[in-house]
Amino acid sequence: MLPKTFLLVSFILVCGLIETAGAQTFTVQSFEGIKTQIKIAHGSNDENVTIYCLHDSLKLRFYNNMQDVSVLQNKFLQITYRVHAGSDIASTNLLLLCVSKGKLCQALHIMSFINASIKAVDTDTDTLVLDEHRFFQSKSHLTGTNKSNYRFNINLQDKSTSKSDPKTNYSIDTSMVLNFDPDKHVFYSDHRVVSQYFSVYDYKTSKDIIRYFKGTFPVIKIRQNITYYFIKGEWYNRSSNNQLSKDA
Repeated sequence: MLPKTFLLVSFILVCGLIETAGAQTFTVQSFEGIKTQIKIAHGSNDENVTIYCLHDSLKLRFYNNMQDVSVLQNKFLQITYRVHAGSDIASTNLLLLCVSKGKLCQALHIMSFINASIKAVDTDTDTLVLDEHRFFQSKSHLTGTNKSNYRFNINLQDKSTSKSDPKTNYSIDTSMVLNFDPDKHVFYSDHRVVSQYFSVYDYKTSKDIIRYFKGTFPVIKIRQNITYYFIKGEWYNRSSNNQLSKDA
């Protein structure tokens, strides 16, 4: 009789093979010069997406549907996908992947589009107390020929209008150039020194946990109140408070 551990491992491997059988496959060149396949696989639920590379993988959280996938300069896989958001909110993320030493590297993972209408009504008086519209979009392209001179160029349009509080209105059109860290294999706009506690949402337990981070980390700031931190191989989205969350 086969041991239970062997049966469990075999079951996991078979499930993985079934999931990747109908996967989309793209070929990139790793930073070691090896042609490597990256597979995007949908589970039994179309909203469950896992990206595979050799023995590495990552899952996209809040995934809704795929918008576009393309290979940039044979080195990067660019994935644009819609995410689940609240009612009257359309939101899109941009994920840029590369491969080093057989591992998937999230070169960047940021919000690239949002169109949201936010309204709130005072039920006691039946009056509209909040009426805002927010719009954000980015257009980007990669330049450079190798890891010493790669640049990721982004044009940003960020606009917020409020009928309930017009003094908070703003409209920003700007551009930014992200440098590439050849050791961490990530794009960044700056580095920040961090030494503090954060509230981090744990998707396994569905609870917030308190974690302490200390160090100098690559960051990308794309909106007034949204900054992304690259910490221990993962991108965290930091909102205006000390809350950190991940999209993968």
